[in-house]
Amino acid sequence: NIYLYEDYKTLFKTSGGYPFSIERDLINAAEDTDWEGAEKIIDEIFDIYICKTFHQKNLREMNVISLLNTINRSMQRASVNAEDILPPSRYLILELKMASSPEELRGKVKEIYRQIISQCEKKQQVKSEDLNNRLQNYIENHYSEDISLNDLAEWFGLSPNYMSLVFKNIMDCNFKEYLSKIRCQKARELMEQNQNLKISEIAAMVGIQNVNTFIRVFKKDCGISPGQYLLKIKSR
Repeated sequence: NIYLYEDYKTLFKTSGGYPFSIERDLINAAEDTDWEGAEKIIDEIFDIYICKTFHQKNLREMNVISLLNTINRSMQRASVNAEDILPPSRYLILELKMASSPEELRGKVKEIYRQIISQCEKKQQVKSEDLNNRLQNYIENHYSEDISLNDLAEWFGLSPNYMSLVFKNIMDCNFKEYLSKIRCQKARELMEQNQNLKISEIAAMVGIQNVNTFIRVFKKDCGISPGQYLLKIKSR
């Protein structure tokens, strides 16, 4: 940790570093995949703290170590490995030390953060797709049961309120709407497969015990009642 070194006080007395708050903001921007925010903070670091001391060797080296520390923290928070940023034969510390001007160093740091944010976005996308699949699979396996948001939250180990937020963010609708959509889809499939099923039987098979509730939900989803849908199938 660069901030535990003995030259900590000298680092800030000589402006050869930048405050914790700025580092924290940059780390948060990377984790949030906010490139515009990250770029603005990097420019602030260079314009205020680095450019004016770049040509003083000892301060330049301190700045490089400070930047490397912040980059490592950013990668750790964003769950990104150094190998995701550079090939094995190249190292972050060398990439930064090789800069011959503050603008070249600024460009290198920005490119590193572009890579961090890009990798973070990819990982978040994978996580989002995985969670989407897990939610779909759960409802696919339990739609015929009397399930609720509380059951889903308990299965995921989350509070019902947080589960509701996660579900809506991933599925673009709330739990009740999605469950109704799946149940109506399954009901239509049952009608297609067996036109002799009673409406009450279909309702029970898709997890809705009250027939009137089933008719109301089905009509809202399909625009016609289950009985009308059956007639439509039979008239083909």
